[in-house]
Amino acid sequence: MEDINKGFGRRLRELRESAGLSQKELSERAGINLKFLGSIERGRGNVTLISVEKLRSGLGVKLHELFRFDPKEPLSEERVDQAIFGNLLAQFDRDTRTRVLGLVKDIHRLTRPRPR
Repeated sequence: MEDINKGFGRRLRELRESAGLSQKELSERAGINLKFLGSIERGRGNVTLISVEKLRSGLGVKLHELFRFDPKEPLSEERVDQAIFGNLLAQFDRDTRTRVLGLVKDIHRLTRPRPR
């Protein structure tokens, strides 16, 4: 069970950070004790279905989003960054997403090493 708790906690932190929320802000939105939220994110707290629903509501995500993780696979920093970027993009409408991705491609093109 420890792997599941840690995976859930990592995913919760990932979603919270991608929403631009502090732990305090999420605990207030969800109506969950701040220390309990911290223990959940560290993989030490056991959550009930009621707590999961409160967290889902506080984050404004669909329930399945909280469970999109592999409990045995630690998240690399790169994968967390990708997930955060993906979650941020998902909040935009199609035109804005297209413009943001265009900017990212331009930045990538300008910053990659050029062959000599």
